[in-house]
Order: sequence, then C-alpha cells, then structure tokens
Amino acid sequence: MKEYNIKDLKIKIDLSNLLNAIKLKNSFDIDIDGNIHLNNTIPSNKIIIYSSSEHSISEVLDIKTQVKNIFDGYKPEILGNTCVLTPLPSWMHILDLNKKTMLYFDHQTDGVEIFEFKDIENIGWNAIPLDITYREICTYIEKNCEGTFLFYDNTIHFNGFVVVDNVNVVKEQLLTFLCDLIAEKINKKELNLHDIDDDQQESLEFFNIK
Repeated sequence: MKEYNIKDLKIKIDLSNLLNAIKLKNSFDIDIDGNIHLNNTIPSNKIIIYSSSEHSISEVLDIKTQVKNIFDGYKPEILGNTCVLTPLPSWMHILDLNKKTMLYFDHQTDGVEIFEFKDIENIGWNAIPLDITYREICTYIEKNCEGTFLFYDNTIHFNGFVVVDNVNVVKEQLLTFLCDLIAEKINKKELNLHDIDDDQQESLEFFNIK
C-alpha cells in the first residue's frame, strides 16, 4: 500500500493540462498523483486532493492570479510548466472529499471504529468475539493490500484514511488472513473450541471454522 504523510506532500500538476481543463469550463478532480479527471470521471480507488466546480478563464487576470484564486487554501505555486499544490492546509476538506470512498478513518483518539464497506465491516464485527481487533485488521490491510493510505502525522497528532484499489480483493485477503489467524489461536490453545460462548460460536461459523 502506498503511504503519504500530507505534512510533507506536494502535488505537481502539468500547467497546460490544468489551464485546458479550466478553459473548457469543465468541472474536474485532481488525484494524489497530480492527474486531472474531467467531469466526475475520477476512479473510486483514487484519493481526491482537489475537486472543482466550473471555472472560467478571465482575460483580465494573469495565470498566477487565476491559479491562486482557484486553489485558495492549497498555497499554489507556478514553477515553469508545473503548478505545485500544498494540500496540508486543506486537510479537513480533503477528508470530506473522500468520505464516500475511504475504507476507514483512523482517528487520533478513537482509532478505527468502523469499516465503511458493509462486507468488510461484517468481517471485522465477527472477528471481535475471537479477540481480534480492528487495529490488527487495519495493520494487515496497510501492509498487505493494494491501495493508498493518506495520513497526517506531526509526532503529536495523527489521523488518516485508507482507500483500497479493489474492495472485493481486500475482502478475500482478509478472510484468508483471519481464518489462518483463528486457526493459529486454536493451535496455541488461545481459543478453546470446547469452551466458547454464543458470540464466538457465531463468529466461527461466519469464518467456516468448525
């Protein structure tokens, strides 16, 4: 999984592509790699750094002033043929832009409370009675699954979110990982199949472990 600390992140955008999008009066999104996606065509597995409404070129304003107006809150700089954005000041806005596609949000104090996709949440919910935490699941996802983890960490405060490339692939990976982990717990006698409660029994059935 790709990991980015927004504190250190700079987004480089081809200036000619940007000006073309603006001249066409298209709405557009900019992803974490600096690619421009016109008219709400950004894939759901891409993190959105900026999302526009329609903009028009003003013949009165120079390019630098136009870019500054459009990217207010992103500290835009024009360096040759490149527009460079600093997304940190817009961190809270970026969280809002990606709330529909993030798999989970990792909060400074509460950690991960819920997976935003129902199938993954069902897996996490059924893992809890077997003493498997959401933190363990998230650590596995971040180390083994394809996607992007964008976070803010200044050594004092931390929060972030994950967008995965393919949630169905992640689902299958998680099921395999957790079944192996549960089997290991049984082998180590950390989980006694002869002394389990109803919730644990339901969880074992969910993971097809008898």
